[in-house]
Amino acid sequence: MGFMAGREPQVALCATAGLLPLLKALGTDADRIFGPAGIDAANLNAGSEGGIALSCYVEVMERAAQHSGRADFGLIYGRSFPASSHGLVGDIALAAPSIGTALRQFTDLFPLHQEASEARL
Repeated sequence: MGFMAGREPQVALCATAGLLPLLKALGTDADRIFGPAGIDAANLNAGSEGGIALSCYVEVMERAAQHSGRADFGLIYGRSFPASSHGLVGDIALAAPSIGTALRQFTDLFPLHQEASEARL
């Protein structure tokens, strides 16, 4: 997923992998969260490939926080989102020989996972 001029920045679909179970656990209707962003929640799964617009992803996360009543929704989601769920970027970090190397690789490769964003140490 490389950024292309004239196209809205994307987030890898794997970034949505744990949203459906978390929303269900919080008693939040996934269709009310994804629908207004134009995303069919039924088509999301851990093996989904491709990307969604970064703006839609942000909209989904903000709506999830609002509808679940959890201002800390993003933190809850992040805590339950293992490195292996970050696709190739996570796999490379997990194979690193040290935590320092893993963090450097993850931050260096993060743009492959989420465009127009920056991760740094």
